[in-house]
Formats: sequence, structure tokens, C-alpha cells
Amino acid sequence: IYDQSHINVTSYNGIVLITGETPTEALKQQVSAEIKVILKVRRIHNELIISAPSALPSRSSDTWITSKIKTKMTADKRIDPFNIKVVTEHGIVYLMGVVSHAEANVATDVVAKSAGVQRVVKIFEYTD
Repeated sequence: IYDQSHINVTSYNGIVLITGETPTEALKQQVSAEIKVILKVRRIHNELIISAPSALPSRSSDTWITSKIKTKMTADKRIDPFNIKVVTEHGIVYLMGVVSHAEANVATDVVAKSAGVQRVVKIFEYTD
């Protein structure tokens, strides 16, 4: 799997997000199967794309987008940035965390208005 793929695994409160690229659907499913057996994994969001591993410039752009979003969230007093994890892959921003619906809406709005963002995917657990 790992020789042929570019895989990032992010977790927050037992929720696991898998992003990156892998060449086949079988390998994508194998990654989920390997993570499923880990203790305390409650749910898996497998967002792997079936393709060749991404190039360094694409990953650098994603890192820049994530940094910019985290900075904006830290500056926004309506959001507790420690409750939200930001992951960017191919311009798609994934938001994970335990937040209120209002906080999720503010965070989503901040992300959606950021340059380079193609789409926002919320993987939140809500406190209200």
C-alpha cells in the first residue's frame, strides 16, 4: 500500500479521516480494513482518491491553505481553534472536531471564503 500510495491519516476523538491517493479501489479498501481494527476507532471517513500519488507542489499548496485557514480561525474570536482540526488535500478542506452548530457554521464560512479552497467537508461532532 505505502510504496504505491500517498496516505495521510488524521484522527480526532475516535473519528479517523484518510486522505491522499492510492492506485486501486482494492488498496483503498485495504487501508480502511487496517484502520478499522485499531482500538477506539469509532468511525472512518475514507476520502482516498484513486490516482497516482500527488506531486510536491500540490502538497505544498494544500499546506499553505491549511496554514492560512488556521491563522484566520485563530483570529476569529467566535471560534476556539483548539477544537477544530483542519486537513487540506487537493484543495478540499476537511474540518474535524467537537463544536457547536454555530461554531461549525462560522468555521465553514471562514474556510469557504479562503483562496484556493475547492470544497469544504464537515466531519464534526456537535455539542448542541
